[in-house]
Amino acid sequence: MKFAVRFSWLLVGLLGPVMAVAHDARPNYVQITETVDNTFSVNWKVP
Repeated sequence: MKFAVRFSWLLVGLLGPVMAVAHDARPNYVQITETVDNTFSVNWKVP
């Protein structure tokens, strides 16, 4: 029984990171300009 539990944890440890998928990170440009008191203009550019 101990072998089965250890083997299961080994599989989870080895295959868990493979199954995790993240969003790709792309560069972007954010420009925040204050136009009037407490009013902001936001410019967001993605290449």
